[in-house]
Amino acid sequence: MDNHTLKQLLDTARRRDSIGDRVHLAFACLYLFVLPIGPAPEAIAFTVLAIYSTSRIWVTYRSVGRLFISSPLMWVLFATSIWTIVTLFWSVNRNQGIDEIYNLRTHWPIIVFIWPILTKSRFKWLSYALGFGVLIAAAVQAGQYFNFEWCKKIGFHGIVEGRSPGLLHPSLTAILALTAGGTAIANLISRQNGIRLKMTHLVFLFASIISLLLTGSRGATFAAIVAWPIVLFTSLRIGSPHTSVKRRLGLAAITIVVLVPITWSIGSNWSARFRQLVDETHAALTLGDYRSDVGARIMQAKISTQLFRKHPILGIGVGSYFDEANRAFRSSDSESNQNTQKIPVRNHPHSTLLYAAVMTGLPGGILYLAFWFMLAISGFRSALHSAVVDPFAATAPGLIVGLFIAFAVDCQNLSAPGMAVLMLVTAFVIFSNLTRKQESA
Repeated sequence: MDNHTLKQLLDTARRRDSIGDRVHLAFACLYLFVLPIGPAPEAIAFTVLAIYSTSRIWVTYRSVGRLFISSPLMWVLFATSIWTIVTLFWSVNRNQGIDEIYNLRTHWPIIVFIWPILTKSRFKWLSYALGFGVLIAAAVQAGQYFNFEWCKKIGFHGIVEGRSPGLLHPSLTAILALTAGGTAIANLISRQNGIRLKMTHLVFLFASIISLLLTGSRGATFAAIVAWPIVLFTSLRIGSPHTSVKRRLGLAAITIVVLVPITWSIGSNWSARFRQLVDETHAALTLGDYRSDVGARIMQAKISTQLFRKHPILGIGVGSYFDEANRAFRSSDSESNQNTQKIPVRNHPHSTLLYAAVMTGLPGGILYLAFWFMLAISGFRSALHSAVVDPFAATAPGLIVGLFIAFAVDCQNLSAPGMAVLMLVTAFVIFSNLTRKQESA
């Protein structure tokens, strides 16, 4: 595969249809902007992006074709989709399986739809769009926190006391805030951005912190605590190898902005949330009491492990989890145990890794782990070998680690927001590495 040819195909397509290319970018930005706003706007924006991207195939088909040829990550994603669809044949609930397969629309197709418009400079605009969406979500969350009736009315229903989810389920709002915060840090450090853009990204960072904390999502918050310092470190290495005193003071200010709200939160609702995590985990693991939220998740993990042991090769089939988990629960001693009687069996095991292993067996589990391994290697390689100021290369390692954690503690593969941001990162990892290979050739 000639990487020079691929780069030329991308550039040629942009020159041949420059207006269409800009409109395509606008629709991609619109999609990211509406991700935190709600499922209906997301579905509409996705449809518009898909239709418009398909309508430009006459000018982009060569570059898209080379994407499949040149990227092992795309091979793994495509194979995962095919195998997931195949498992529908032995699913015990094909209607549910079809619903879950529908979520594959936000897997590798997202990469295809945004691939023709990718450049290093456009990462800034795409992250800008996501930042504005998270800013709106954070404003709604703040309204919910202060008990504004209108914000509660338009927001996600079924709000848990002490949590302000915004317009989506708390875990979905949280993963978008995690991503937007990481990109904001990289754009703050980047010398490519002027002071106005830096101030805007500072606002996005603050909004991401507030949004993340108000969701009450422990998994995504832990992911951010791990991911954002990695983004800061790689941003310093790539964007500012010889940092001046002024820039050090600026970075110190950014660090304070990040840490102060987190420290404040530990002393309020969040201290209770983490004490609850410890207490419920202890009760489940030592006393066998699974009636809490955390306990129910631990029980789901145990049931998932049983199901995988019974069906290790082919899995139980996509869509089968609720039926098979209920059957496993009833056939065990758990049903007669008063500490487990009221545990609701979910439609998924609250972990994307467990989902892949249980639903699609060893082939699906291996493909899932292979994807993350290849993505991590490519993302870190992109950062380590970047010789120029590249906000995405600085963002990639931290976001990959953070998203891996977020996916490990919830089934984000079944959500459009979670998969959309993961596929955005994957698309830029592929593009960044192909560009690096071209520059080194």
